[in-house]
Amino acid sequence: MDSETRLKSHYRALLRLGLPIIVGQLGIIMVSFIDNVMVGHHSMNELAAASFVNNLLMLLYVFGIAFGYGLTPMVASSDHRQRHFSVGILFRHSLRVNLWMGVLLVGIAVGLIPLFGVFNLPDELRPVVMPYYWIQVGGLILVMGFNTLKQLYDGMSDTKTPMYVTVTGNFLNMVLNYLLIFGIGFLPELGLVGAGLATLMARVVMLLALMYIFARRKSWQPLRMGFARTVHLRRVYRRLFGIGMPVAVQMGLEAASFTIVIVFVGRLGGQALAAHQIVSVITTIGYMIYYGIGAATTIHISHYRLRGKPAEVRRIAADAYRMSALGALVVVVILLVFRERLSYLFTADAEVAAIVSLTLLPVIFYQFGDALQITYSNALRGLERVRSLAPASAVCHVLLAPSLSYLLAFVLLEGDRAVRLAGIWWAFPISLTLLGLLFYANFRKNTH
Repeated sequence: MDSETRLKSHYRALLRLGLPIIVGQLGIIMVSFIDNVMVGHHSMNELAAASFVNNLLMLLYVFGIAFGYGLTPMVASSDHRQRHFSVGILFRHSLRVNLWMGVLLVGIAVGLIPLFGVFNLPDELRPVVMPYYWIQVGGLILVMGFNTLKQLYDGMSDTKTPMYVTVTGNFLNMVLNYLLIFGIGFLPELGLVGAGLATLMARVVMLLALMYIFARRKSWQPLRMGFARTVHLRRVYRRLFGIGMPVAVQMGLEAASFTIVIVFVGRLGGQALAAHQIVSVITTIGYMIYYGIGAATTIHISHYRLRGKPAEVRRIAADAYRMSALGALVVVVILLVFRERLSYLFTADAEVAAIVSLTLLPVIFYQFGDALQITYSNALRGLERVRSLAPASAVCHVLLAPSLSYLLAFVLLEGDRAVRLAGIWWAFPISLTLLGLLFYANFRKNTH
């Protein structure tokens, strides 16, 4: 195979695996986008409350989902060797571990409630926050179950089925959002609580759909036989923890940096919280592309790792980053063109729009760094070389990003809350780019 043919082969494989994941992510993002638009037009206080809850719980959700990522390269390796009975055993162990992790995360979420004052929750938002918070906490177990099944499908190179299920569930979520937020017909007007209930019901449907397909697919009979084995293999648990925990810590630390800055944003008032939520939703435009290509990179590299071809593994990662960088360029152009108008999709408040417009500037600057760190963290996951992820993330996300956010917002910069919120976000182009370079260096070290 000549170099040009090989290059095209990697691009095709990454697109085949990654495009359905991107589409599924796009569906999730669109739901979040429309959800926030509806809530923002219903009540500014509800949008600020959603910002507080979603950013506070993001750490737990991201940690839990990332912990389940350990299953994907293990399944991909077993599938490549045609060991489908072993895949079922891996899935059973992973489901058991992930559900227990979900219970632990729910306990942590409950323990955070007395600390709301530390996170500068405005008193007028507490009655709006609490019902929505409990609904979101209740959804944690459902998310852990769904994610475990999704990682199984992804590891089996079937990224299309989760895409179809996710898109269908997201459409249901949007319909229920409209009905329950505004109280259409005989339904009560529930506002933010309605948005939470809509998401909860959609998650139940999506989980049941993936379970049904797993139980009915004829070609997966060996998987179901392995899943039925009631065994406890310590080596499987060790591998799941060995891969999943460093990835969870790495991504959890990234989420932690955004959770920490909520303390700073809370000091700027309700309008800054609302603007922060809008910017947080908009930033996912790029993330959906980088995540989809990154997940495909994990699967594709898992196959080539078994062949003992480090040079080919390096080419796959380089091709993946080129694709992500192209996506980042598109995102940058979109944000540059529309940054002054995007806020009006969520709220008619002119001051919030001004804050959002200024805060999107650092978001534009960090796209290429974000693409770099996502690509090479997933490449390391495909190699099952993930121990370096947590220490590098701790330095960049927990030490560097919050410190810079505080310095820029409250020490070095002077001005109104728009300038200070933008200052908080300017820390991320630096921290994400540095992290991407650290992951890249570690990947090169592990492929020579």
